[in-house]
Order: sequence, then structure tokens, then C-alpha cells
Amino acid sequence: MSGPTLRERLLPSGKIGTYAVFDGRFLSFGPADDPASRARFAQLKAAWEANGRKLPAAEDRAPSATVEDLADAFLAHAETYYRRKDGAPTGTLWHFKQALHPLLLLYRDLPAAEFDLPKLKLVRQSLIDARRRPRARKDGRRPPPDSAAPARFSRRTINALVGRIVHVFRWGVEERMVPATVAADLRELRHLQAGRSPARETEPRQPVSEAAVLATLPYLPRRIAAIVQVLWLTGARCGEIVQLRTRDVSMTGNVWVFRPEHHKNAWRSKPREIDLGPQTQAALRSWVKLDPDAYWFDPREEVAEQLARRTEARATPRWPSHMLRNERKRRAEHKRPPGPLYSTLAVGGAIRRACRRARIAPWSPHQLRHAALSRIRERFGLEAAQAVGGHACLPMTEHYTREAERALARKVAGEVG
Repeated sequence: MSGPTLRERLLPSGKIGTYAVFDGRFLSFGPADDPASRARFAQLKAAWEANGRKLPAAEDRAPSATVEDLADAFLAHAETYYRRKDGAPTGTLWHFKQALHPLLLLYRDLPAAEFDLPKLKLVRQSLIDARRRPRARKDGRRPPPDSAAPARFSRRTINALVGRIVHVFRWGVEERMVPATVAADLRELRHLQAGRSPARETEPRQPVSEAAVLATLPYLPRRIAAIVQVLWLTGARCGEIVQLRTRDVSMTGNVWVFRPEHHKNAWRSKPREIDLGPQTQAALRSWVKLDPDAYWFDPREEVAEQLARRTEARATPRWPSHMLRNERKRRAEHKRPPGPLYSTLAVGGAIRRACRRARIAPWSPHQLRHAALSRIRERFGLEAAQAVGGHACLPMTEHYTREAERALARKVAGEVG
């Protein structure tokens, strides 16, 4: 056995620090670019070897890793671990940052070995007490906080955030930064139960009605309207349909087959195929591109079309000074220029804005999946809905098709009861 090795981690200051694990204890040795850090590590390792592979008494009293040390080390690991095949980060990294934020606010300097179940319950209580931030006013100033504002996190979200905190401590056990007894203690915390906690409850997601979809379509950008139509017909996930490319669609036969490059279960090495029937093909045919790598729904093209329509609708002449000013203004406003494909958040935001213009209740893209799978179950059965939805088990499909199940129960009650 070679013994402990010197490792590197990203510090909150943005610099790279060094650390090593001796006898299950996390010890820091200074900046990575400082030769003295490696000298201190070599000196301690020599003393550790001379003492029978045990820390000397003086070093054994050194403070262990703090909660901040554990969080920094885990996020450095998550930066490289939670990535797609092309290297792009997944949303999991953001979820872990969201979970670690309240933990660091309360126990940043606490040794990780001293974090226990009561302290985790206090972190959870802080999530229950958190309130939504008021929106900034038009003059740029933020209004005073309102104690009567609705709770920021729902019960399900709180359970998920607490579960991620426990996951970080379990990872710390693997890295010998945290004693195994700490992670075992934290796993004993039970989830908040529905109706038996002060946490905010959310209504179950219901399928969107066809009337609401038809009322929203006229107010949507052309490409997002096409995405909505495809989601309504296929029951696919929004994050899958926005990836449509000629390279990933097999257009031979009566039914096209779309194999998205990135999908929910790609990290499990599970294939995902979405069948596109004649109605879906009719909605997509005008968006097919000859370039195999170009996304069919490109936000940059949508922005260019909107600018062109505004230019055509101008009532004043296109003076050169006006065009130059508009170009400068456009460059200054787009701090985050549109990318080659839409995100799920962008599609959801466009739908909410269109609902406000249509003066109807807002709905989300995921409700289109619920609606499609409910129609499929009602017409073809539960197994057909499972096959189209790409679910590994029937209970997940039942979760998406509760409305169809209730409609069937009401039909039976009307004929039998």
C-alpha cells in the first residue's frame, strides 16, 4: 500500500488547494502552486510511516474537514461527474448547489464529523420557513420582504433537497472525509409526509385540455408552437423534442423514428426511440433541414424572423443612424445570446407569456405529456401508454394517466352503478 496521496480541490476563492486523508481525517496543506505545501505533505507522510502508519499525537489533534470543505470537494467532483457524453453539464449540478446553500448558511464552519440528525432537521426547517423573494420593481429597487409571501419550497422539493444533502455526506464517507456513523445517522431522517407537516403542498399535475392548447397556439412563436403540437401528438418530453435533427431521425417507412442524443435515462445506457406518425410528420415536414447537424427548431432563426417582421412594420424611414443605434442596443441587451436549440425553461416561459396574452390559466410543457399518455391509455390501454412514454415500470405510467383512470371509473359507474 502506498498510503495517502496529495490531492487538489477548488477553494471558494477560486484558487486550487491541496489536501490528503490520513487515518480517515481530512487535512489541508495549502495552495497547489506553493512548493511548501508538497513539502509539508511529504514531511507528514514520513512521520506517519515512522509512527506505524498512524498520525503522530500532535497531528491527530488537527481539526477535521469542515462542512464547507466537504461541499467544496463534492462540487469539484460533481463538475466532472454530472456531464453528458459531449461534456455539457447536466442540471443535477445546479440541484446540488441549491441543496448545499442552506446547509452552508447554518453550518459552514462546523466540522463535518459533528453534523448529525438534529442539525439536518434544522436545515430542513429553514427550507420550510423560506419564503419567495419579491420581484424587483421597475425602478430597480427591491420591495421590502413580505412575511405573508408564499413558501418558497414545496414538501416534495424539500424532501429532494434533504436527500441530496445526505448524498453529499455519503460521498464524503467514500472519500474518507466523514465518519461512516454520520451518514448512517442522517439516513434515519424520514421524509415529510403529505398532510402531516407544515410544508407547502402542491396540487397533482393534471393534463392540459385541448381547448387551452388551441387558445395558446396563436400567441406562441412559430417554432415553439410547432414544438407544442409535436408534444401534444407524441407524449414525448420537451427536452427530447427540442433536439430534433435530421441526423437523429430515420425517415424510412410510414413511421419516422427519432433517437434523441440526450435523454433522461441516457446515463443508464437505456435507448430511447420516439415514433413520429403521419400527423406528427405533417407538423414537422416544413422544419426538416438538409444539414444533418442543424437543429430543426433554432431560436436564433426565430429571433431573426421577429426582427425582420418588426423592420417591415416600421412606420418611419430606416435612417442609418437609427439602424446603428438599434444594432448597438441589440448587442448590449443580449448578454446571453440565443443558442442553437431551445431549453425546457425557455419553452415553458414562452407558454406562460402566451397564456397571459390569451387570458387563460397557465400550463407547462410537461402537462402535454400527461395529456397525450392519458389519451393513449384511454384508447389503447395501459401497456401502450407505457411503451410510448418510455417508462420502465407500469406504476410510473399510472402516475401520468390518473385522469384516464378516473374517466374509465366514471364510465363504469355510469353503466353499472
